[in-house]
Amino acid sequence: MLDMEKNFCFIYFHGFKSSPESTKAVFIKNFAETQGVDYYCPPLDISPEIAIEQVKTIISNISKTNLKPVLIGSSLGGFYATWAMQNHQNSNNCIGIMLNPSTNPSKDLQNEIENVKEWEEKTLGKIFFKQSHLNYLKKLESEITGEIKYKENILLVAAKGDEVLDWKEMVNFFSGCEHYLIDGSNHSISNFPVHWSFITKFINS
Repeated sequence: MLDMEKNFCFIYFHGFKSSPESTKAVFIKNFAETQGVDYYCPPLDISPEIAIEQVKTIISNISKTNLKPVLIGSSLGGFYATWAMQNHQNSNNCIGIMLNPSTNPSKDLQNEIENVKEWEEKTLGKIFFKQSHLNYLKKLESEITGEIKYKENILLVAAKGDEVLDWKEMVNFFSGCEHYLIDGSNHSISNFPVHWSFITKFINS
């Protein structure tokens, strides 16, 4: 249960080549509906330049209300949420929940350049990740400088069984933030609902 007096709203940023229909996104959406909490999950463009504008726009719009944004980012969406909390003018009012976040996406996505798997083409169409996209991610990385700000508002949820990203890199990057480490599991945190009660406890705190 959420503390309804705090006027939370949930903003979920999905991962690379994921969507608002992902398992975690749908779970959080359903939870938000049961709590009467506003929920937003923009379909992020594969272009980081466009995606970060989507991120900035939604946070700017929410900042004009009396709602308290909870930014929940998975994988690349976790990097975007981190960037927003470090750079957006209204980020000091946000809570950040980072789910197996990418901390160095220009490195993590190096092998995705011009790489479209058959299943992706069937479900997503011919979308291509380009060198220019990687270059823009490097620019965004350079804008997260020094120590992470608003550490008390950030929860890292990292699965030690992540087969895509190194959970130890996440822990180092989010040093000083609260950490919730999951033994085993995987990159998508397929047992995500099991851990939701701890996440809501952090949001309420």
